[in-house]
Amino acid sequence: MESESAKKKLIDRIHPGAIYLLHAVSKTNAKILGEFIDETVKKNYQFTVD
Repeated sequence: MESESAKKKLIDRIHPGAIYLLHAVSKTNAKILGEFIDETVKKNYQFTVD
């Protein structure tokens, strides 16, 4: 359930101009990343790599 909690925390904090730093060594981050991206795109947000 840790991954669901982490994903909910991220999704609840989506807002214009948000910057997310997810560490690659975190198994939880790796597990939720795809779902987080999908949910964010559904809300019409975009990602950039700067």
